[in-house]
Amino acid sequence: MFVHGIDDNPIHRLVEQAGVRSRSYESTVLYDDPAISKSKGSRGGSGGEGQIIDKEVDTKIEDIWNSVLSKAHRSGRVSDTSDDFIPNHRTEKETFQQIINRVMPKSDAAKLKKGSVERRIFNWHQANLELSCGVDLDEIGREWNEDEAWGFEGEHHVLVEGFGALTSKMAEGLDIKFDAQVSKIETWNPKKNRD
Repeated sequence: MFVHGIDDNPIHRLVEQAGVRSRSYESTVLYDDPAISKSKGSRGGSGGEGQIIDKEVDTKIEDIWNSVLSKAHRSGRVSDTSDDFIPNHRTEKETFQQIINRVMPKSDAAKLKKGSVERRIFNWHQANLELSCGVDLDEIGREWNEDEAWGFEGEHHVLVEGFGALTSKMAEGLDIKFDAQVSKIETWNPKKNRD
C-alpha cells in the first residue's frame, strides 16, 4: 500500500506507467481515540472518527521514538563509544523488542505515563515499525534496519487503491493461467522490437 521513497524507485515508476492513483502522505498521525475526539471535537461526527494529533505533540513523541530506536540500534551492535551508549549484556538471540525494553527506562520514553495520549502515540510508532517490517519487534533480530542502505530517497506515497490496483493493471491483456508450470519467459522491449 505504501511506496517508501519515490526517487529512482522502480515500483513508483511502475505505478506511474500503469496510471495507478497514488499520493504523497504527510507524517500526520490520525488518531481514532474517543478521549481526544470528545475533548477536541471530531471531524464531522459525534466522536471517535479520528482526530489529527497536535503537530507539536506528534513531533515530540516521534523524536522520543527515534531516539529510542537510535539508542537501541547502537546498543544492539558489537561496540559503541558514544556518550549515551547503553551497555548491552546481550546474547546472539536477543530480539529488537528486548533491546528496546532495555533502552527505554533510560530514555525520555520512560516519562510517558501509561495510558496517556503521548504513550499511545509512542506505541503507534512502534506498531508502524512492525507494520513496515511485517512482524512484531520480538521476531526481529538486532539488525532490524539492515536494508536501510538500499532504501529510496524522496517522498513516501500511498497507493490509493492498494497494490492490487497495480497488479491488476499489469495483468491487463495477459493470459494468466493458475496452477500451471512456467515453461518459457519472454521479454519485449518496445524501443527495440518495433513490429
